[in-house]
Amino acid sequence: MSFLLYFNQTVRIGAYPFLSLYFKFRPLEVNVLGLGESLAVLKQGRKSFVRYGDGEIKLIDGGSIYFQEYDADLAKRLKEILDCKNADFLIGMSDVFSGRAKLVFNARVFWASSLFLHRNTYRTLPKRVFANTFLSRPYLDYKNKNKGAFFDSLRALWSGRDVVFIEGCTTRNGVGNDLYENAKSIKRIICPSNNAYSVYREIESYVESSISKNDLILLSLGPAAKVIAYDLYLKGYQAMDLGHLDSEYEWFLSGSKRKIKISGKHTAENMSEVVADCTDEKYLTQIIRRFV
Repeated sequence: MSFLLYFNQTVRIGAYPFLSLYFKFRPLEVNVLGLGESLAVLKQGRKSFVRYGDGEIKLIDGGSIYFQEYDADLAKRLKEILDCKNADFLIGMSDVFSGRAKLVFNARVFWASSLFLHRNTYRTLPKRVFANTFLSRPYLDYKNKNKGAFFDSLRALWSGRDVVFIEGCTTRNGVGNDLYENAKSIKRIICPSNNAYSVYREIESYVESSISKNDLILLSLGPAAKVIAYDLYLKGYQAMDLGHLDSEYEWFLSGSKRKIKISGKHTAENMSEVVADCTDEKYLTQIIRRFV
């Protein structure tokens, strides 16, 4: 049953009423701030931020995800980071433990199964108030698609800042849209889209030797981003893990109601697709280091 819940949507839909009843009587008591509250806290002072989603929890539980194979050291680090209680380092969890009615049906079905499969891990999370992982997934899974004002509020995080992206080789944050046009400058460190944890030490070493601590580091690199952001934070950098935000913004701009392909980019949902090399001159001139 567990295997089928992972991979079979029909089984997940069939199990949904029973899982909903289960959580009614055995709720997961994880406290997550709303989107607006989380963003307000993140804007207060020089804060760093990492996001835990279903993939990170699966890795902690010994599984692999399609762009990051299980690594015992990575799983250990992900658990270690959860114990950080520093006020200027925010840890996000998915806002799915209560009030799931705000999500579209397919999202509610997915999360009911995911929470059930990993319920024991969720029950052992540190007792704290988490920020909202969906800060960078604010559009597609929500019934309310009027998110223009929220994206505008997000853009204030990097307004006038020198931004350094640490991103996968086909992520291409901001290429073809205006999401980051209010940044003062953009540099890019290009990393493997798959199994990026294998080079996380090299990435951190390069940042320490070449990037100013006045810069804002924005990461889109799957589970490896959590470790890199945390390590750089401990060394005095401001780092925010905002994976998926570019694709959510693209879907918002197009008015999409489902996860469609985005020309010239990979998303977490189409990692197996072949994406052509980017020939955008502005993007290419922003690249300062490649690890692929």
